[in-house]
Amino acid sequence: MSATCAPFFIALISSVCAAAAAEVTFPDSETAEETVERGVEAESGARVASMRLRAIAGSPFYRDTKLYQRLELRNSPDLTFFGLLEKDAGEAAVADYQSFYGRWTPTPGREIVLGDLRPGFAHGLVFSRSPSRNGSAMPSIGRDSRHLGHRSSSENAAFRGAAVRIKVSGVNEFLFMAGVGRRDARRDESGVVRSLPQSGLHITEPELRGKDQLRSIVTGLRFRRGGARRSVGLTLQGVRYDPAVDLRRAGRVAHGFVGRSQERVGVDASFARSRHAALSVEAAFDSDRERAFEAAGRVALGPARIGGLIQLTSASFHNLFGAQAGSSDRNEQRTLLVAEGKGQGTTWRLYAEQLARPEPTLTNPMRTVRDAWGLETGRALRRRMWVALALQRRQSSHWRASSGAYETRQIRGRLDGTYRFGGIDQGRWTGSARLWL
Repeated sequence: MSATCAPFFIALISSVCAAAAAEVTFPDSETAEETVERGVEAESGARVASMRLRAIAGSPFYRDTKLYQRLELRNSPDLTFFGLLEKDAGEAAVADYQSFYGRWTPTPGREIVLGDLRPGFAHGLVFSRSPSRNGSAMPSIGRDSRHLGHRSSSENAAFRGAAVRIKVSGVNEFLFMAGVGRRDARRDESGVVRSLPQSGLHITEPELRGKDQLRSIVTGLRFRRGGARRSVGLTLQGVRYDPAVDLRRAGRVAHGFVGRSQERVGVDASFARSRHAALSVEAAFDSDRERAFEAAGRVALGPARIGGLIQLTSASFHNLFGAQAGSSDRNEQRTLLVAEGKGQGTTWRLYAEQLARPEPTLTNPMRTVRDAWGLETGRALRRRMWVALALQRRQSSHWRASSGAYETRQIRGRLDGTYRFGGIDQGRWTGSARLWL
């Protein structure tokens, strides 16, 4: 979408939403951000139009307005258009970030998408719609996303191009896509990209100078065979960068991607036995012999659920369009076990996690390990009162140049309570404690 279309797009959404909105609410707060959101959705048969305008004013850092404007038109289940304009508080351009795509399904089993693409397959080691991976929550089973177009305001995450998806006999699926991506980057005196900011802010001089400084040509191929119970998949990815990239930092970061191109292949499989048990795995390898692996499993036992997760990522496995983009989970070995359940007004969750960084770094020449276990529980004492308790024990290994290796132990506790008046959280009390050993 060109910049010349932005004012027209903004005026269209604003005028329609202003005319159709029945009510506008301002938060009753003098210091908090003031939010105005107006939206309209009209439906006639298979035709649906939805529009949203959101303005947030009073940023504590930049006294300016954040704008978020979204338009979605669906003429029929086979034809959809989506467009989004967004600016953060302090940014000069009214449409600092623009995203759009159109989707057409000419026949059953055929899909064509043009515009900004952000696909997601399996666990996201090759292509992912999320920049991060599981925390200590119940592990997610790897699945392909049904969306190909980019629908969020997350900058530096998509590429603009075309995708064609074909399904054959309901069990075989082929997908080809290609496009050009631009993302923020910081370059050194020789023009080499040295860092990749993730915020998407363009306010200060370094942020403005780094906007869209890294260009990438992206191609991808996806093959999947199977259904909801069991499936296998293959994903291929090729990326060409301009200018060259070197994400190592002298004296600070020893591992990082270096070069102008990346080729990556991923293989995955998933198995499910009814709704109560599922398992999925994915492995990815790139042209620099870096690798990543992830496996997740879940099983339901009556009112309880048990899940496990294993993640292995080599030190220089850096994928701008995968689940590791912008995260610090390279050079990791992670194991997680979670059990949770609820019943009779009580919820509970137990977890145990081990996180290791096997490769030494410039600031830590030894393998570091962090072990943690925790308990979280909550209970409704009365209709309007809820109490929650969280406990965690953590043990970590460290290294210091002056004293060498050492360990720390930490116990954390937190108690929260909520009392509701008239269905709204107007009364709340919180207590917390932390103990270092």
